[in-house]
Amino acid sequence: MRHFIFIISFFFLTSFQSKDGFVISCGSGCAMVYNVEKINVTGTIYKVKIKMSNYIDEKVVEETHQLYFFEYNKDGSLINVHIKASNENILTDKNDLSKDEFEKLGKRLWKNKNPK
Repeated sequence: MRHFIFIISFFFLTSFQSKDGFVISCGSGCAMVYNVEKINVTGTIYKVKIKMSNYIDEKVVEETHQLYFFEYNKDGSLINVHIKASNENILTDKNDLSKDEFEKLGKRLWKNKNPK
């Protein structure tokens, strides 16, 4: 697992990507770090366990784990991302700050498991 070291200063950090996750800024001194912990693949459905750490002023204030489902069509296009507790597709939620990052992560997951 990769560790993220970051300093939030006068600049607004929008996102940081790594092979195993990403960071979303939620405002002044606040960031959410998403790290992939485990991936199970069944056909075109990837079950991905993600640890989310919420930082305020560079200190972890909350950590949670969620199981996300990344669903692809047969040609590898990502069509749905949702958490286990909900069927709401993150990719269609225009208000979700993490939408673009989940889409990028989904593309990397498919590419890593299905190299050309």
